[in-house]
Amino acid sequence: GYWSPDSGPDGPFAKLREMTLDELSKIKVQQAMAKEKGITQDVSFVTFREGFQKENQRRKEALANGTVIYGPKQHDESAYYFIRFGDLSYQLKRKVCKETAPAIPEQEIRKFYDEYKDKAAALKDAPFDTVRERIAEEIAERNFDKQLPILFQSAKVETKEDLIRTLLPRHDAKPVTD
Repeated sequence: GYWSPDSGPDGPFAKLREMTLDELSKIKVQQAMAKEKGITQDVSFVTFREGFQKENQRRKEALANGTVIYGPKQHDESAYYFIRFGDLSYQLKRKVCKETAPAIPEQEIRKFYDEYKDKAAALKDAPFDTVRERIAEEIAERNFDKQLPILFQSAKVETKEDLIRTLLPRHDAKPVTD
C-alpha cells in the first residue's frame, strides 16, 4: 500500500520516516544539551508523562475551585509535549547565550552597534555603553542559531530498527474527540 514500507526507499513512508527521525534527532540533541547544562535532570518519557498527568490534575482542581487557568481545560499529550519542549528549548538558548555573551570581542559588539544603530529602534539614540550587554546577547543568540543546525548534523543518531518496525501506520486509529 501507499503508506507501507513496501512503497520503497523513495516512497511516502520512507520520506515520513526520514522527516520524523530528523525532527526527533533535533529534539534529542536539545534535550541532551539541556541536561548537560543543568536545565533539566530527566528527559525520559516516564518523567514527561508524570508531569503531563500532574499538570492536567492541577488544571482540573483549579477549575473545580474556581481558579482561572490559561489555555485549555486539559492538555492532550502532543500539545503538552511541545509546550514543555518549547520551554526547555528557550531556557537552553537563554542559558547558552548568557554563558557565551561575555566572551564576544568588544570590536564585534562595536561593529554590530555601528551597523545597526540607525536601523534598530532599540539602538537609535542609545549610547553604546547602555546597550552593549544587550548587543552581546543578540550576537550570542545569532551564534547559537547558527551552531544548532551544525550540532544537529553532527549528532550520532542510533535507531532501534526492530522497535521502529512495530510503529507502522495503522488504519484502525480513531480520532480523538472531546
